[in-house]
Amino acid sequence: MTRRFCVASCAEDGGAVFVELGADGILAEKSRIPLFRPMWTELFRGQHGEMRLGAALMTEPEVYAEYDCASGERVFGPTPTEGLEVCHFAKSEGDVYAANYESGSVILIRDGEKSVRRDHPAPRKKSPERNPARQSKAHCHECLLSPDGRFVLVCDLGLDTIFVYDRDLNPVSSAEVPAGHGVRHAVFSEDGTKLWALSELAGSVTEFLWNAADGTLARDGTVSLDPPDPKNADAAEIVLRGAHLYCSLRGESNCIVHLETDGEGLRVISRTSSGGRHPRAMTLTADGRVLAVCNTFSDDFCLFRVGEDGELALFASMKIKRPLCVQEL
Repeated sequence: MTRRFCVASCAEDGGAVFVELGADGILAEKSRIPLFRPMWTELFRGQHGEMRLGAALMTEPEVYAEYDCASGERVFGPTPTEGLEVCHFAKSEGDVYAANYESGSVILIRDGEKSVRRDHPAPRKKSPERNPARQSKAHCHECLLSPDGRFVLVCDLGLDTIFVYDRDLNPVSSAEVPAGHGVRHAVFSEDGTKLWALSELAGSVTEFLWNAADGTLARDGTVSLDPPDPKNADAAEIVLRGAHLYCSLRGESNCIVHLETDGEGLRVISRTSSGGRHPRAMTLTADGRVLAVCNTFSDDFCLFRVGEDGELALFASMKIKRPLCVQEL
């Protein structure tokens, strides 16, 4: 079965690299769109059904732009994100929500123009559990749309908080992970009733109950991924297939942690080498049979088969300079 992926190469001479897994099991680059240091990319359909690529770029100033995947031509933007270290965005129809990590802000780009910016506050109080080097101010790390598309959730690593906004970025609610854990990315359960949030600094997953009617989260327990250094775990990404969760651990671990949920909570099942160093972003294919992993520091893009039991087995890899994120075509 032929599989295709788009991998963001975050290098000055990098870009969106389109790769294909052939019937022979070998990964090969087919084309690329040259981009300057893409921090996050997403694929979506344009109004005429064409495949488009959205990209957050570390240019000066930092911007969001869109490209036609077939021609490589820019078709939208660039629009400044009005912040520093734009690291993630979520797109829904004409709205783009971008997270600026270093400046601790989230911006709404609506119909091609900056619409609203929300600057997250400084921490209200000091806590001995908080990491002074990483949590002295707000650090927005991900924007995530609720399953019904009514709300925008923003994970703030610096504040240990998930902020919930409406589509116009008006505040709705907020919820916290344990102090010092540093929430980074999150994923909704397939039935939309729960949210699992991965915390980078502690290497933990916090389960929240999601109230879709009013856009509120209720914390319902936290599970450690048992990293070698709990004070600097360097967890990065979380993805879901049914009852199986997969989390990447960088630092000393360089592994993918497999967890299961049985309705009573999460439990760690196994750990698998990521196939390189610094596994940052991952994605599961639509059929749930393949996990794609970006090992940023070793320039390794790796594919793992996902067994019926959820266990992983590496079966293909290729070199891509500084791979940061990946989507399936």
